[in-house]
Amino acid sequence: VIMLTAYDYRDDFSVWVSDTYVVKSSDLSGLKATIKQVVESRK
Repeated sequence: VIMLTAYDYRDDFSVWVSDTYVVKSSDLSGLKATIKQVVESRK
């Protein structure tokens, strides 16, 4: 589970159960890199 959020904090309990989280941005390169990293780690 990857959380995409507008807030940069880890105190939210829903973030704790995710594999990782990405702070929402108009630049999607961070989200794409995170997705690639999670997919590669699952292989």
